[in-house]
Amino acid sequence: MVVIDVVCTCVRLHKEALKQAAVDPSTGKIDVSILTTGISGAVRKQRADRAQVLLELIKTKGKVLVLNFLSRPKSAGAQVQQAV
Repeated sequence: MVVIDVVCTCVRLHKEALKQAAVDPSTGKIDVSILTTGISGAVRKQRADRAQVLLELIKTKGKVLVLNFLSRPKSAGAQVQQAV
């Protein structure tokens, strides 16, 4: 038999566990996606916004010099090691 006091305690504990585990620090609200993805919705939105800004910047910039560190000459790596 379930006692009403036990149910109330369970509900209170459940709410407290959610507050401790799933509160988005930037908004102060409970975000259950933190439990499933480890990232809050606000952070995901910020990342998407940054990615969009970078894509727009790349589009307006035109050709961009891309350095491939895997195919650089070994002598350049030796110079970097000596400088450090």
